[in-house]
Amino acid sequence: MQIREQGRKIQFIRSEYQSDLKRSTSKVVASCSRFATSLLPEEADKLTPAEREQVTAYFEKKRQDSADWRRNYSVQSLQEALEHTIAHLQAEQPLEPSYANQLWQSMAQLQKTLKKMGYLKPSKTAKDSESS
Repeated sequence: MQIREQGRKIQFIRSEYQSDLKRSTSKVVASCSRFATSLLPEEADKLTPAEREQVTAYFEKKRQDSADWRRNYSVQSLQEALEHTIAHLQAEQPLEPSYANQLWQSMAQLQKTLKKMGYLKPSKTAKDSESS
C-alpha cells in the first residue's frame, strides 16, 4: 500500500498485479483529511488487515512527528515567551498567585535540568551586574 498526501487529503492506494495486463494497477481505496488522526471506520473497513496495520503505523508516526515538532518549537520559542512574560510583569499586569507559583517551580526545574545536562549558568560580567 502506498500512502500519499495530496493537497488537503491523504490517499491510501492499493497496487495489484493484473496478470492479463502484465502490470500493476493502482487504486485509491480510502482517503481522509490531511489533518485527521485516524481513518473513519467505514474507510478502514475497505482495507485488508495488513493495510490497516500500515495505516495505524502511519498515523502513529505522524502523531510522533507532530509531538516532536511541538516540543522543538516550544524550546526554540521559550526565550521569546520569557521576554513577553517579563514585559507583562514590568507593565504591572497581575498574575494569578497559583500561576506565579507554577512559574517559580518550572523555572527551578529548568535550572536543575540545564545544570544536569551540562549547561552551566554563565558567570555575571561587569555589564550584567550594572544592569541588575
